[in-house]
Amino acid sequence: MSFEVRFVWEIEDFSQFSESSTQTVELRSPIFSASPNEITRNWQILLKMEDISQQKYGVFLHLVNKPRQEPISMKHFRFELTNYKNRIFFKRFSQEATNYEGCSSKGWKSSVPYNTLKERSLNFTKPIKFVCFMEFSRKTNSLSQYHSSKIGLNLFKQCKDQCFTDASILCRDVEMQVHQMILRSASQVFDSIFDSKAEEDSGSTNAPEIVVDDVLPEIFRDFLEFAYTGKVSLNYNKAKDLLEVAQNYKVIGLEDICFKEIEQNIKISNAVEILLIADQNERNFLKNNVMRFIKENITDVRNTPSWNDIMLHRADLIDGILSLFSI
Repeated sequence: MSFEVRFVWEIEDFSQFSESSTQTVELRSPIFSASPNEITRNWQILLKMEDISQQKYGVFLHLVNKPRQEPISMKHFRFELTNYKNRIFFKRFSQEATNYEGCSSKGWKSSVPYNTLKERSLNFTKPIKFVCFMEFSRKTNSLSQYHSSKIGLNLFKQCKDQCFTDASILCRDVEMQVHQMILRSASQVFDSIFDSKAEEDSGSTNAPEIVVDDVLPEIFRDFLEFAYTGKVSLNYNKAKDLLEVAQNYKVIGLEDICFKEIEQNIKISNAVEILLIADQNERNFLKNNVMRFIKENITDVRNTPSWNDIMLHRADLIDGILSLFSI
């Protein structure tokens, strides 16, 4: 499982920091929480001179406290300095947390060449915003993962063998036998549907039948595989279809897996489509990744049919892509 964080830190006076080349100058962000679900895990960003000899600024992300929560690891990180007219993009953090001087707990760090920071920030107007996008994954015990996986596979086999099933799904005239509790646990929508069906059929001894007409049978089977096992074999097109299922039926965990598959399949032919998907779903990390891909392949992307569509209807996205050329 993973979660994303977007944090914007407004820096009123950046000149003292960008013009200094000593270790004494540092900037600390306000303390913030990663998300509403992570309220006991507090964070802070620190900018300071890390290495005088190599003239590098350190950018540190660290945990202010150490809650008793499951361990996490960094999957993606990107940060930028911007006043929305000029932008400076920097590289990602290291993936594993390490100890470093100046912070009381483990955290992540990256570095910025001093000359790059100074030269590029000269044209910035106040205030400057430090914007970071982070994605973390929660680590789980490998033994418990194996145990859960084994049980899920056995349950899915029982579903396919129609063993101990207690409900049926009629998906576009294709009937599938399922276990209610699995679908209830995987999907908030199916949980409500089964509750409503139980009230309608009060007193009936027949297994409930649910009609699903907004999903193709083969895609619904993929959803069932994920509901039972937590895993599913994906390609780009299947990920798009299952993303709709995940969102329409509020399927726990499936949305993140679909977005991961989509991100790994950015191509000339689908870059604009993925940009629209990322923008619609407020997936900022994916959105910025695909915008940079479009910038690097702008000649080829402009020859795709979908480019004309966003030229006509999404001038804001075009402006965002064009702004990358000034960096």
